[in-house]
Amino acid sequence: MTHIPDKPPAISKSILVIGGANIDVVAMSAHGDLVLEESNKGEVDFGCGGVGRNIAENLGRLGLAPQFISVFGDDMLGQRLRQSCLDGGVRLDHAIIRDGAKSDSYVSIHDGRGEMHVALHQMGLIDSLTPAILDAIDPVIAQADALVLDANLPVDMLAGIFVRTKDKVVFCDCVSALKAAKLIPFLDQITCLKANMNEARVLTSLGQDAKTDVLLRALRPTGVAQIIMSDGANGFVAVTQSDMVTKIPDSTQAVNVSGAGDALLAGFVYGWAHEMAWAARVDFAHAVAQFTLSSRKAVHPDITAAYIHAHYAPVS
Repeated sequence: MTHIPDKPPAISKSILVIGGANIDVVAMSAHGDLVLEESNKGEVDFGCGGVGRNIAENLGRLGLAPQFISVFGDDMLGQRLRQSCLDGGVRLDHAIIRDGAKSDSYVSIHDGRGEMHVALHQMGLIDSLTPAILDAIDPVIAQADALVLDANLPVDMLAGIFVRTKDKVVFCDCVSALKAAKLIPFLDQITCLKANMNEARVLTSLGQDAKTDVLLRALRPTGVAQIIMSDGANGFVAVTQSDMVTKIPDSTQAVNVSGAGDALLAGFVYGWAHEMAWAARVDFAHAVAQFTLSSRKAVHPDITAAYIHAHYAPVS
């Protein structure tokens, strides 16, 4: 028997997200395929992104009121980024604002089906973070029940955080194959890891032909308790040391794939916060990602936990 809550139950879990925040410039072709070395007709959208910021906004809109720590420029774009967090129910009590700094930015080029072909990023602000700031936020880390980290953070910053996370739940997003290697020294301290196939190949040092089952067998002994491995249009596999669930997206055409992976991890954080069983957690996270695919923005502006439960994943 299932029921749909008018409003999800209140929780007392404290969630701290530390990661990137940047302006997204998303260019999408008006046709199915891109023509390389030519000017392609299309549409260009400006939005708020960054893996950490996207996860934090999803969590805020799902009702979890996370704290988010990142570095913002003091320019107009930085103000827009901060406001997007506040509008989404994210707390910025300990965010850093750099005087005279330009905001970080990310530019991606997509074909007419929404698949990304190439991206460029300018991440000077997040790259400038050093462990020196950790002393100031020690109390925030100490009070958090769970941390959500992205691999945009410099490796020495990650090392300083992981020293402080013993006995805490830690969620991590690899961000990209280039950045995934930063997480290798800390895999045994990560509770829940989200990686795509290429990122998992970096983490395991396996070749480009390594398939899902081989990658999972290589990752499990590292000590990661839960692994979410995504494979684009082929869906994702979510495993614990004892449970495995495979989810394949439905046939709905994606408007934009940017942000779906961030939404997926946010769904797992929500499931943990509400103490959902693993299968229910997977269903909810899958639903959050599916709903996000229908938006041109990295975070669907209309997402709520009540909507997801009502239309995708009823509460057991």
